[in-house]
Parts: sequence; C-alpha cells; structure tokens
Amino acid sequence: MKFRNLFIVFGTIVALGISVSCQPDDPTFIPVPDRDRTEQQLADKDSLLNYLDTHYYNSGDFEVGMDYSIDDIIITELPKDANGNYLPLPDPENNTILSASPLLETKTVTYEETLYEYYILRLNQGGGEAMPNFTDKVRVIYEGSLVEDGDVFDSTATPAVFDLIGVGVGTGVIKGWRDVLTQFNVASSFVTNNDGTVSY
Repeated sequence: MKFRNLFIVFGTIVALGISVSCQPDDPTFIPVPDRDRTEQQLADKDSLLNYLDTHYYNSGDFEVGMDYSIDDIIITELPKDANGNYLPLPDPENNTILSASPLLETKTVTYEETLYEYYILRLNQGGGEAMPNFTDKVRVIYEGSLVEDGDVFDSTATPAVFDLIGVGVGTGVIKGWRDVLTQFNVASSFVTNNDGTVSY
C-alpha cells in the first residue's frame, strides 16, 4: 500500500513537472512586422545627422599624413545647459563638430532598392599606395558603438582578418564594410613587435 501511495505521489509530481515545464516560454510573444527599408533608412539617417551635429572630436590632435590609431580620436557630445539645450563648441581651435569637419565624407549606396547614406571621417588614409579590392582579405582594428549612448557593441584590440567577398558568410563582412574598406589605402609597412603583436 505504501508503495502504491508513493507511486501515486511520484506520478503526480512528474505529471505536474511536465505540465509546468512544457508551458511556452513567453506566451505573450507578438512578432514584430518587418519595417519598410526606406522608412527605416530615413529614421536612421535622422539619428546619424543629429549625432554628427551634436558631437565633436579632438581635431587639433590630428595633422594630415600622420599614422593615427583608433585610440587617438576622442568623440564627445556637446555640453548642455540646465534645460538640456546644447551649448557652443568648447575650444573651437582644437575641436571640430563632426558634421563640420572637412575630413567628413558623405557617400551613397543602393542596397535592395533603397538609397543609403554613410559617412566616413577620414583621419588616416593609410600610407601604402594600394587599395584593397572587393575580392581581397583585409586586416583591421575597429570599434563599433551605439549612436544613442556610445556603448561599444563590438571591437577588436588586435587586427581581425575579414574576407571582403564573403559578405555575411564565415569571415565575410556586411556590404557597408565592403564599400568603406575598399576606399582606404593599405599600410605603408608593418613591424612585428617582441611581444608578437604587429604595428602598422
């Protein structure tokens, strides 16, 4: 009799466990419909232009022809007053609003029937004469951050190798990177350091 009661209790626990564990993870999930590419591009463009108009960089630290790294640029949001209004650019002799920089280039590309604009702040063109083709592999150091809050979502401290032709596959890059990276010259030289790192 005790065995039968134990079996009933155990069976009830197992049945309850199965019924609870088999519930959908999120029963209120509602799929978000795809947004029209043109509408999204307009919203993204507005966000980027606002960012370029309200952020500045340490332009006084850059001279043409020097070999700068990603660590040399400091991008800062304009200061605000107590009401949240942007104040004038601090130290205009050494800082430049991104949108006003003579080094900022606006490029366009059509992707899936939508015209996109992208922006290049060309601080370091590369010292070599050659430029990569879309069929090449490139070695780059990069950092990606969000426009809204500057949080870094992806970066590399050591050079990463990407295949420009393999868009979205394996070590391939997104189309935007392929379009941008082919516009920069390669490094003029490189040195292998004692610790195994490479300097360009």
